[in-house]
Formats: sequence, C-alpha cells, structure tokens
Amino acid sequence: MSDIVEGWAAPFYGPAAGCDLQGEYFSARTDFGLDRGTQPALKFQHGLDAEIGHEQIGTVLEHRVTDLGLWVKAQLDKRSKYYVYIRKLMEMGALSFSSGAIPKLVRVGSNGEILKWPWLETSLTPWPANPTALAMLKTPSTAELRDIERTVKAARTADLRVMERDLKAARAAYLRHMLEQARSLGVRA
Repeated sequence: MSDIVEGWAAPFYGPAAGCDLQGEYFSARTDFGLDRGTQPALKFQHGLDAEIGHEQIGTVLEHRVTDLGLWVKAQLDKRSKYYVYIRKLMEMGALSFSSGAIPKLVRVGSNGEILKWPWLETSLTPWPANPTALAMLKTPSTAELRDIERTVKAARTADLRVMERDLKAARAAYLRHMLEQARSLGVRA
C-alpha cells in the first residue's frame, strides 16, 4: 500500500469568491521561494497539535507549480509513532493540505492576493484555511485528475454550497475507492 500523499498545498482558487476562508488567495504571481532548493517538511496541523507537536510526519518528495496551484507529492514516515493515526485519517479522507510560511516574510496585497509566501512546511490538517487543498493517499489516475480539475475549475465560480457538495462527492468517491482496495486485500474496514 502506498504511503504517497499528493495534492494542491496552495491552490490558486478557493471557496469564498476565489479566496480561502481567511479572504486570501494564492496566484500564479505568488513567490513561494522555490529557488531556495530546500524540501519543506510534512507536519500535522502546522506543529500546533498538542500531542504530535512539531514532529515531522513525512517528507515532501516533489513539488511544482501548475495552472491550478502548488502541487505537492510527499511520503508519510512509517517510523513516526503517529504513522498509523495519520494513515487512518488519510484513508478516511479526513485530511487536507495546508502550506506554512515564515510569517514575518509573508506579503499579502490589499485584495487578499498572497504575493510572497516563503514556503516552509506543508501540513496535513482536518481544518484547512482552503478546503479545496485536497490531499490524496495515492497518485490519481488521469481520469480522476481530470475530474478533480473539472471540480476545481467549477469551484472558481460556484458558490460555497455547490463547491462543498462537489468536494464531499469527490471525497466520498475516493473513500469508496480506498474501501474497495482494502476489501480486495482482505482488510475489514
């Protein structure tokens, strides 16, 4: 079973008139500081969880900027004492990505556009500022990726209720897929 987690850590869209729930948004103009040559850590809840704290739960293997945002591919650390817990939450579709930056270096325009975001870490969280920051526990097929992109593009102009419905449907489809895989391996859910 793969421990690869992929998705948009910083989508160029959001559920609230294109913004995240804090009224901000990333764009193709956002400077993520990717030229530093470092691979950001994978954390849980930006290190704010009382039990897990700042423990690194995985490693960011790859990242790239696409027309939809900052795409991240990470691997969960099987040696982490929280591996089983994080893995179970991922299998349930309960976690999303959230990117973290160095606060004093962040620059946001008056319209909410994030202009500078010195990317420091990516977190898995059940409460992302942008609920469209999907994190998936497998590499999506081309067809699944097209469906996700279609949902994402529709979400750019859809109201919050429509986007939430589409997001729930996408997560439900992903969960059904994971349950089918588990059953085929003889695992009882």
